[in-house]
Amino acid sequence: MQVKFLIPISILLISISGILSLGISSPSNQNTFFNSYTNAKLLPSNTLLTLTFFIPPKNLNMLYYTAEEVANHQISPLTPQQIIKEFSQPNKVTSLINFLESNGFTIYYSSPFAVVATATAGKIDNVFSTELGLFSYNGHVYYKPLTSPSFSLTGIIVGGLDNETAFQPYFMQLNNTTHPAFQFSYLGYGPNALRTAYNVTGTGKNVTIAIIDAFGDPLIYQDVKSFDQIYGLPPANLSVYAVGPYIPEQGIATGWDIETALDVEAAHAMAPYAKINLVVSSDSGPTLYAAVDYVVTQKLGDVVSMSWGLSENLFAASGFYYFINGQPFPNYPYLDYYFALGTAEGITFFASSGDTGAYGDSLTTYGGASFPATSPFVTAVGGTTLYLSSGKAYETAWSVLPQYFEYAGTVSSGGGYSTFFPRPWYQDGVINSSFRAVPDVAADANPYTGFNITVLGSEEIIGGTSLASPLWAGMLADIISQLGRPIGLLNPILYWIYKNPALYQESFHQITLGYNGEFYAKPGYNLVTGLGTPNVGELLNAIQQYLKTNNLEISVTTNGTIPWYMYNSTVSVIAYITYPNGTIVSQGTFSAYIQTTSGTVTTIPLSFNGTDWVGSFNIQPGMTPNIWSIIVNGSSAGFSGTSSYDIDVGQSINILSPIPFPYGPPLSLNTPFGVVAQIYNPDGTPAVNQTVNVYLLKNGKVVESAVLTPTSQPGEYVGQLALITPAEQGTYILVVNTSYGSAYTYVYFGNIIEGAVYTPINTGFPGVSPGQNITLFAFTLTPEGTGQLSSNVSAFIYNQNGQLVSTVNLTQAPEITLFGVFNFFGLYYANFTIPSNFTPGFYSVIIQSQARTGIGVSTGEFFTSFYVSPASLSYNIKVKGIAYEGQHIKIYANITYTNGTEVEYGIFNAIPLPSSIAFKSYLVATNYSVPLQFNSTLGLWEGTFQIPSVLGANSFYLGYPPYTLSGPWTVYISGVSANGNPISSGPTYFNVLPYTYLGSKVIITSQNYTSVPLLSSNSLSNVYVGNLELINVNISLNNVVVGNLTVVNSQVGVSSSTLNSLTAKNSKLSIAQSTIGGDPDSVAIQLYNSSLILTSVVIANSTYAFNQVNSNVELNGVSLSNVQHVSTISPPTISPQFVNITQKISALNLTVSGYNAKILNVLVNGISTRYSVISSSQNSTTISIPFSSSALPSGQYTIVVMTYNGLPYNVSATVYNAYPQISLSSSLSNATTSLSSKISSNASDVAFYRNITIASLIIAIISLILVIYLLLRRR
Repeated sequence: MQVKFLIPISILLISISGILSLGISSPSNQNTFFNSYTNAKLLPSNTLLTLTFFIPPKNLNMLYYTAEEVANHQISPLTPQQIIKEFSQPNKVTSLINFLESNGFTIYYSSPFAVVATATAGKIDNVFSTELGLFSYNGHVYYKPLTSPSFSLTGIIVGGLDNETAFQPYFMQLNNTTHPAFQFSYLGYGPNALRTAYNVTGTGKNVTIAIIDAFGDPLIYQDVKSFDQIYGLPPANLSVYAVGPYIPEQGIATGWDIETALDVEAAHAMAPYAKINLVVSSDSGPTLYAAVDYVVTQKLGDVVSMSWGLSENLFAASGFYYFINGQPFPNYPYLDYYFALGTAEGITFFASSGDTGAYGDSLTTYGGASFPATSPFVTAVGGTTLYLSSGKAYETAWSVLPQYFEYAGTVSSGGGYSTFFPRPWYQDGVINSSFRAVPDVAADANPYTGFNITVLGSEEIIGGTSLASPLWAGMLADIISQLGRPIGLLNPILYWIYKNPALYQESFHQITLGYNGEFYAKPGYNLVTGLGTPNVGELLNAIQQYLKTNNLEISVTTNGTIPWYMYNSTVSVIAYITYPNGTIVSQGTFSAYIQTTSGTVTTIPLSFNGTDWVGSFNIQPGMTPNIWSIIVNGSSAGFSGTSSYDIDVGQSINILSPIPFPYGPPLSLNTPFGVVAQIYNPDGTPAVNQTVNVYLLKNGKVVESAVLTPTSQPGEYVGQLALITPAEQGTYILVVNTSYGSAYTYVYFGNIIEGAVYTPINTGFPGVSPGQNITLFAFTLTPEGTGQLSSNVSAFIYNQNGQLVSTVNLTQAPEITLFGVFNFFGLYYANFTIPSNFTPGFYSVIIQSQARTGIGVSTGEFFTSFYVSPASLSYNIKVKGIAYEGQHIKIYANITYTNGTEVEYGIFNAIPLPSSIAFKSYLVATNYSVPLQFNSTLGLWEGTFQIPSVLGANSFYLGYPPYTLSGPWTVYISGVSANGNPISSGPTYFNVLPYTYLGSKVIITSQNYTSVPLLSSNSLSNVYVGNLELINVNISLNNVVVGNLTVVNSQVGVSSSTLNSLTAKNSKLSIAQSTIGGDPDSVAIQLYNSSLILTSVVIANSTYAFNQVNSNVELNGVSLSNVQHVSTISPPTISPQFVNITQKISALNLTVSGYNAKILNVLVNGISTRYSVISSSQNSTTISIPFSSSALPSGQYTIVVMTYNGLPYNVSATVYNAYPQISLSSSLSNATTSLSSKISSNASDVAFYRNITIASLIIAIISLILVIYLLLRRR
């Protein structure tokens, strides 16, 4: 997130914070200057500190003039050697270095304009005749002098004698852990996505990008290498230059390590072949500007990115210099010369516009714009929310994110009007204000659509305008590479393009929706996203056209060496004007318009003096002080042109006290507070006997005022002010002015109050539709530290027209822990349902607290906003019904507007979690939600989620019992469309089986045996593998699910498992209590030269159960279910020699047909019988078994031949032995014939015949009985 500290500030400089007076102090000065600091003790004398010494240039007027000429392409960019020759003071540099080294300082860096050195605190005390004290405020520990220091060398500016203040790196992390949001959605983009969004095709070849950061990243080389590997980028051509001691580990504690990695990787992503020079200062104060100096004097870049800054309203100083005890310190116009120097060399500077909207790092929009982005020599870069869908981009402004809990409730794209710089010439006709407007351009910055970076070896999603600035630096490097020439000051070109509608339409994506707490995005230029975001390919074409234009080029300067003038002075205007072909303009009509913040003071005609166009004007008492703008325009020979130049008018006023909140404590109502100011003339003399007034202004009106009186220290004025009841508490502008100068800061009266608003979805455009709830949070304390539990807290909601539409009372949160994690005790909160009559748009929220104190009622206010959308979105979620732990699954969602139209742009996330812990959905959402991307082919949003497992996938679940991860799971969809319509879905369910997914294909060999996850003691259990190959191993599989198991040259045991198919080669397997099969069109088991034992196994859902080739299978309790065929090899068959045996035989031949069918045994009526092989071939075998048809009873005989062709088969045949019956019938027939013959021959003997008849009858009866018996037995 943006690095924010609660830091007391005594002197806030535009860029070199912590620079203190070097004059000899008087006792009165010590009392007034340091009276607001307590709890001081001496800084240990052996503490090593870094100081930065600045040597001003000789002729700033000429410097600025040269910079304009280069920007206007009237002269070629100056070389560093030319810059040094024209503007440096080498003798002063040499004297300074000699002095420092003689006093024990170590020189780390020197240039013609700056020196960086280190020394112990004890040596610094001796050189500067002071003692450094150690202080603390609100948990922040810092050091500073206990008395005003002095220095024997004149004309030298020193920074680093304190570390009270620091520039802010403008990066933002996702707000994903501070407070619960029950739904969470975000996106993270890689290099290709951003290059696609901005139509980047260049590579940045032969161009150098300089990135200026503080402290650094100790693993920057490793981080960038990892980043390149992840995204397939060429290795970065990166060099690191340290200004001051290089201790990058300090970057970890301050957050600058993230800033550094972000800057380098973002620039490299846009310009992968550009050279990147990372210039790292040893602190985030004065050495940062030494780093800028280093870039300029060494020409370390064609393009420079600075992702840091500070709000203008924190500087509390006016004048080209401000003074303390007679010592000059560079104020913002002076420090701007670094950028003028770079412009003179053809360098283009980019700076982030800030991450807290129109309020900047303060509590007021007045002066909330951030320097150095406000410099007219810098291109200010704001932020957008980027939606990328199927290769197409759509953007809105990075609007207020109310879920960030802090003093500044307007986390969004920084933008507004400068209070330092008047409107530069290139913004003429673009803005109505007389002040510089920022930003100039924009790029992706919303942390919820942030950039995937690698920092300290880990991947993170980072946003902020810290992302936007290096993105632009990389994109311009691509353009410069294709142009083959540097550009220098880019802004005049950008606004020229803007004034050409056709070019502007092609070159920029206009941002029309968004709000930064004060200003709204709209078509064309706006104070949230500037001109918009680039179409780089078209922007290149537009710049090429600009370079071919035929306008007059005008460069302007004034007389003197420093553009700072006192009242009653005469200022000469000098304009160098040329035609497009470079020749000097000598004829035409040209005028200079002198503008202040109050409007145009005068207009003067210019005349040609043979070289330049000149004129002059007088600065009259009563005219508005501070920055004036001299605008020169006119025409000649059909050509026209405009340019401007800034000067500083009036005295230097530096407000030393009070210190604005939250950098110092808030002020109390009815309680006097001290005001200390030091006032000097432009020539450095203290302003004495001046009438000095101090005012408190609210909404532009004076509420309180006082007169400051001089002290014994020349130039110092002190006094007291108090805000008296019934005046309104809150933020006021404090102005100190004289007849010849003015300076301002802001002060805050009342309660400390932080707040946040949570919409149903924690996302990058937190919209809420009518009928849904928002939750408001607040924390409050009085200036005395009371009221946390005794305040009255209310929220006032205003629509876009400023009308109060609702009042919500907040109550104290109970002292209970919610969801086992959050305890909001000490906060105030309320839920509010959006009424149906709330029309779409941005609504402002003012949370106000009231508490009684010993001096009356103390109040405080906090400001933020939220967006009301027309309606929620419709959805339909699709997910596979079955999944395994550790497996990647696809989640699909059809998301539509209420009219059924597909939503193509937005931020949507799926939130999968076990149904058993659905009450912790916010924890899962903030850490493991799944970003969805729109698939235009499917018309669906899709994302991929890895189910957690014991292997650590989704470490959030580490330590959860196994049953938590398996079983029913729930999927929610949350997010918001690009135009703010939210979605917060109900649940969709799927089941997770208790198996750990090892991959779609896993090969286990004797070589990688020990590295296979979950393989222990030759056993692999409770896993799911799509395709598992076992080669040359001896392994057991227990309770596994395998799609296709392949075993080669191995011994494998399987139990309690499910296999979709099995293939084995040259292996031995034993499978028990398992199921095999699952593809109705396949073979369940294929064996080649292998053996398999199946015990209690079900073979199911297959065309064939087996395909056994030269293999053996043993079946024990195997059953088949929905299997069409046992094997691809036909089962054996048996053919007996006789089916009905009617003759006397002693052996029976049987033929067994079948491929490779081996005969194991023969059973006749269940009794094993010996057999002999008569003949045998690969496809049949003929055997003979003993079978005596005469000896065996008549009847049916079942013959079973036990065979084996890799599978065991019992083939059977039935034969009937009819031979005994036939033999008996023949004997009876013969006997009957014999008896009949005898009866015929002895017919005369009646008695004999009677006996014969009886005998024949008896024989017939016996035969009949025998036949009946045989028939019954046959049945």
